[in-house]
Amino acid sequence: MLLQWVIGENETTDQFEIEKSNDGKIFTLAALVFGTDKPDTDSYEYYDKMKEEKKSYRLKIIDKNKKIEYSDIIVIRSK
Repeated sequence: MLLQWVIGENETTDQFEIEKSNDGKIFTLAALVFGTDKPDTDSYEYYDKMKEEKKSYRLKIIDKNKKIEYSDIIVIRSK
């Protein structure tokens, strides 16, 4: 499963915590991706082996001032 995302104001982003869940309620850390410090917009990606039939993902976005925001939750179903 390839997760891809684009962020605006990239230079203010410190890191992304990719979180996943089997039930869509309890999320655990899957990976940590650091920001690139490129100005304006940048794109990122993460590959995760999907063993379950259904998995929920979200991003925990941490800026350089340690402010935290969460992305919307996406649900991926295997074929």
